[in-house]
Amino acid sequence: MNTANLLAAGFAVALLTGWYSTDAHAAELCHTPTPQTLISWYNTTYPDKPLHYDSRSSAIYHPIATLRTASPRLTWIGLAWLAPVSGALFVSDCDGKPQSAVPLGAVGKLTAGPVLPILGQTVMVEYVDHETSDCVHDSIGILALQDGKIVSLWDHESKQGMNIAAEHTTSHGFVSRNYTVTFTGDVPTLQVTGQLSAYPFLKDGSQSATPSASEPLPAESYRWDAGKLRFVAQGKYRHFKPCISADRPSAK
Repeated sequence: MNTANLLAAGFAVALLTGWYSTDAHAAELCHTPTPQTLISWYNTTYPDKPLHYDSRSSAIYHPIATLRTASPRLTWIGLAWLAPVSGALFVSDCDGKPQSAVPLGAVGKLTAGPVLPILGQTVMVEYVDHETSDCVHDSIGILALQDGKIVSLWDHESKQGMNIAAEHTTSHGFVSRNYTVTFTGDVPTLQVTGQLSAYPFLKDGSQSATPSASEPLPAESYRWDAGKLRFVAQGKYRHFKPCISADRPSAK
């Protein structure tokens, strides 16, 4: 047997015996339960906290967001169905067995959050928090699995878009707030920046792609507090109620 064959054979034995491991390979070995399995498990596990889910009108799941973490070795799964504010976040082990779940609005995005002492890799989830005929309000949260339960470590507005009428006129516009979250430091700190923009509606009823006015929102900072298991605000920041505030940027 030549050297190449010996290496191939050794690699195969390593896979079979389990001592060879990479994050990519570990992720491949994880199984993801189906949405139907997750919903059935949820209804059995949390009978007193029903999901806003109707199998007759919510048969389409869009999207199904997943995120696998290596330490701890988990699969996070976000579900969304036809009603925009209906959805849930689940976490399962690599055998596909659900561990915990929390009802949320429709989950749109899952990304890796900061790595924290004891808790390990966290997950950042963005979801539809509130919706009306003239407004959509999304929130973002950082969560982790602790002692078999999903715990919330931080939450914040992610973005909001609202149709509003101009004062003393019949014209309308669209006002948006959009936030960006970054995290840095040995003791993780979240830095939150935002932009407030106004977009006029054109004569044909469409929304202009160019804002008529835009300005930065006050920067915010949140520092990890291991004792409270929360990211704690480093100042007093204004927080908006979903789909109520219609602040506009100053025209330049």
